Amino acid sequence: MTPLRLAPLLGAALATLLIVVASQAYPGGYDWLNQSISSLFQPTAENGEVNSARWLASAGVILFCASMAVIFALVAQRAPSRAHFKATQIAGIGSMVYAALVTTPMHDALVLVALAFFLVAMLAILHGLFLERRLRSLAFGALTLALVLANASMYYGELSGGFLPVVQKVSVCMWVPWLFVLAYSEKATSA
Repeated sequence: MTPLRLAPLLGAALATLLIVVASQAYPGGYDWLNQSISSLFQPTAENGEVNSARWLASAGVILFCASMAVIFALVAQRAPSRAHFKATQIAGIGSMVYAALVTTPMHDALVLVALAFFLVAMLAILHGLFLERRLRSLAFGALTLALVLANASMYYGELSGGFLPVVQKVSVCMWVPWLFVLAYSEKATSA
């Protein structure tokens, strides 16, 4: 595997480490089941103290988004057509650019823009998988997209019932490995 192809994997691993370290340094303790990742980059912790861990969390998000932008570019290279390639590349990278900025005070607006770009990229990828008859990858991707949409519905529709932080983390833990598998696996018609 070439260094460029390995870089996103290392970047995502380091980003995860930064987020975990930020959660450990979060004033008053970070509750993985009841707090969203966004809590980590707020200026003030939920206990009212200054959140000195926010810079670690922000660095983790930026590194994660940069890594995933490269993954979107790698997945785009495997697209079945020029239209799928462009939609995946532009929308995927665009979603990560806007997602990297969610650590700013414009969080809600940027999450929405990142989500719109992400949906375009995901639909292009899913359609490409359908055309290639890669039905298992298509089904898993559809499930990950459903979780992302459930997450967005819970957040914007205020329907979480306390499950939003868990759904947020589960959806990320599903779509990220799925994209890595698509980027690093051999293109096959039966996958």
